[in-house]
Amino acid sequence: ILVAGNGIINLWDLPQETSSAGVVFNRYIKLFEMQDEDDEGRPSPMTCVAISPSVRRVATGMAGGLLKVFELSMTEGLVVMHILSGHNSVVPVVSFSSDSTRICSASLDHTIK
Repeated sequence: ILVAGNGIINLWDLPQETSSAGVVFNRYIKLFEMQDEDDEGRPSPMTCVAISPSVRRVATGMAGGLLKVFELSMTEGLVVMHILSGHNSVVPVVSFSSDSTRICSASLDHTIK
């Protein structure tokens, strides 16, 4: 999964294939692209992204201190589940717990949530 500062989220599949000569290589297949917007319709300034180990949820950190949690659907793309506040500055790090039930974030305001 890839996010850009302009609010575009891309999900890619990277299957490995083997050529007839036995060379293993990766293919890059874009599964979907989504534009995330703020309340005023502007592109969301995302700063980081994490995909849960269960591959069911995606979390993004935002420049304004918010976190967005999305449900990942191969038919509907990403659907916003939660918008979490609590940081007062840029969120450059977000991560899921190994069981996909918790999210940890760090901010430039020197807080970890």
